[in-house]
Amino acid sequence: MLLAIVLRGTAIELQSAAPGYRRGWGLVFGLASLVATVCQGLVAGAVLSGLPHRGGVFTGGTWDWLTPYSVLCVLGLVAVYLLAGAAWLQDKTTGTAHEWAGRLGRPLILAVAVVSLVLGFGLRLADPQHLRFDQPLRAGRCSGSTARAAARTRRRIR
Repeated sequence: MLLAIVLRGTAIELQSAAPGYRRGWGLVFGLASLVATVCQGLVAGAVLSGLPHRGGVFTGGTWDWLTPYSVLCVLGLVAVYLLAGAAWLQDKTTGTAHEWAGRLGRPLILAVAVVSLVLGFGLRLADPQHLRFDQPLRAGRCSGSTARAAARTRRRIR
């Protein structure tokens, strides 16, 4: 993840400094952003679902952090970051880019709502220590607020 973050910063600086390679540095920035997001999602999924430990000492194997829940966290985080990017583009641009970001944002709102519900309800199943969280309630509230935001956006666009 650290290498991806360094590559993102380097790509931003070199994209403006190397006019002949703008597209290549843009691609490096996009791929490094995706790698950093994947790493963040895997870490968040591993922490939320719990790592096996006894007495404060890790007792698991090499790949115990890679679970279906952590992969779902990756998909959720990618959807959230894509939605944030589409919202930013829609706010800061006009014309074709504005319309394109708006069209892209609608399915992303639905994807974020679905993933938040699945992750919220799935956390109880993914937690090996069976901690009592109120995740289903939180997931429902998050999806409800996402649906309200989508409805407001739809009314404002029309």
